[in-house]
Amino acid sequence: MSLRLAIVQHGDYREALALLARGDPEPYYGMAYCVETLEAVLRGRDHRILCLQAAAYDEPHASGRVLGVPYPRIPLPVPGAGTLATELLGRRIVREIRRYRPTHLLLRTGDRPALHVLRECVASGVRVSALLANAFPQDGPRERALSQRIARLLNAPGVDFVGNHRAPATESMIACGLDPAKAVAWDYPARRLPEHNAEKTLDPDGPCRIVFAGSVIESKGVGDLIDAAVLLADEQRPIELVIIGDGADRERLERRAAALGGRVRFTGRLGNDAVFEHMRDATLVCVPSRRGYPEAQPLTLTEALCSRTPVVASDHPMLAQAFREGRGVCFFEAGNPSSLAEAARRAMASRERYAALSKSTADAFADVQVETTFADLVTRWAGSFGD
Repeated sequence: MSLRLAIVQHGDYREALALLARGDPEPYYGMAYCVETLEAVLRGRDHRILCLQAAAYDEPHASGRVLGVPYPRIPLPVPGAGTLATELLGRRIVREIRRYRPTHLLLRTGDRPALHVLRECVASGVRVSALLANAFPQDGPRERALSQRIARLLNAPGVDFVGNHRAPATESMIACGLDPAKAVAWDYPARRLPEHNAEKTLDPDGPCRIVFAGSVIESKGVGDLIDAAVLLADEQRPIELVIIGDGADRERLERRAAALGGRVRFTGRLGNDAVFEHMRDATLVCVPSRRGYPEAQPLTLTEALCSRTPVVASDHPMLAQAFREGRGVCFFEAGNPSSLAEAARRAMASRERYAALSKSTADAFADVQVETTFADLVTRWAGSFGD
């Protein structure tokens, strides 16, 4: 049987290729690295890359093709429309898998579409490797049941290994029933390190400049951050808020931020180097993810630690498990703007407190480092081809 490779992933691969070809800055650290790693394996081999939630397209790519599989639109506001749309998306993916009949598949999504992909691959004998970057949530009965069903399918003999981004997300899979022998924590190779930047001190008379970078949506806690900034704006120290990124809730959140006048700036998407400079110039970096968001280990947080800027972070399970209060990070209750504002006050309680947090960012960064890289696991996947 001839070798046929498939990749199922979130993120528009065609768009990433075009961005890199133009020489534009990568929007997040690791994008160019991941694309170049995959390109080296796919070169000269028949392949299909299925990009979930991208615009619909089917185009040639080197020795294969790249396809956009859009999220179905439900025309009427019916109960459970989101679940129905996700179910239809899963069926579309399965149709493409059946049409192409891959021999080996790299799964790069761990949420509901993974259920459809894994069921089809297990039933049809497709050899699977998984390279994920999301936690397996267990907050509610539905989330727990879905995570456990995916974990059971990942335990099938045809699944070679299951990588996830850093230890907490990897451990969340094991907690849902994944065979520990299959679980592998991975990371991006560190391009920036805390020792590359000087420790920071607090300007007692300067403004409090808080930076957020990521998807501008409610579940990432952006609205909570805006509400906390309103609380902080009533205090003596001037507040400035920089929100970097884009997302479905941006327009509504911009209207919500009007209460702060010109003290909130929405930049849209920026290149990774520009994002890092904003972090370096910030007083605090905020990672306000709500507990229901399928967070693994956001690069925003470790990038902030490399900038030596103290972080205020929600007590999302994946964050609270990986980091310690006072070690580069001050925690707050997820979804609680008052708690967020209090964490910011705590970080800036004194020049000594702030300096200690900045100094300990190096220790916090070291706590979460993993030796196995994305490229190591892609090489391991390629080793299963037998060609």
